[in-house]
Amino acid sequence: MLPWHHPEEIANGLTHGLGLLLSLVGGTAMLRVVLSEGTPWKIVGCGIYVGALIAVYLASTVSHLAQEPGFKDTWRRIDQAVIYLLVVGTYTPFALAYLCFGWWWLLFGTLWAIALFGFVTKLGAHHRLESVHVWSYVMLGWLPLIEIGPILSQLPPESFQMVLVGGVFYTAGTFFLVLDHRVPFFHSVWHLFVIAGSVTHYLALMQYVVPLQA
Repeated sequence: MLPWHHPEEIANGLTHGLGLLLSLVGGTAMLRVVLSEGTPWKIVGCGIYVGALIAVYLASTVSHLAQEPGFKDTWRRIDQAVIYLLVVGTYTPFALAYLCFGWWWLLFGTLWAIALFGFVTKLGAHHRLESVHVWSYVMLGWLPLIEIGPILSQLPPESFQMVLVGGVFYTAGTFFLVLDHRVPFFHSVWHLFVIAGSVTHYLALMQYVVPLQA
């Protein structure tokens, strides 16, 4: 674990500090619109999404800039845990706006059960982030594609494409994450991919879920 004053750790904190700022501004804008125009389902879905988004960037920023080792370790575990919530939290507004019927509820419940299990498990972890856990994030993110039929029939094509692009950003970024202990500043590059994925998904939600007509 790098000390907080190490150049790499400063870069890590600043990159996701930017993400935190964007999530606070964007999340506030989203909630203002959905609270005035959205259905109850959209309000719930977007509220969960915004909460998870802010939690991820807050936990990551604090974990990288914290000075006391024990405090830093605690926030690192929180950081790794809330990723599970963001993965499923990102799908939640789409699911509640377009897919709340039939078998989708079973898949939706399963996704949340897996995410909550990963969240609790990570909170109790006391070891370095391993590749197997990185791939658990990736697999959870792509798991909804087993219901590709209903997704394609219900979601606007453009929104589905944007969700895929965001997923590709997140997935491609894991290459830098798993090698960050070998190559300097790879973790900061991972952070930039995360921000790109978050921005893409946020724009998809703002365009295709949040508006009254969506």
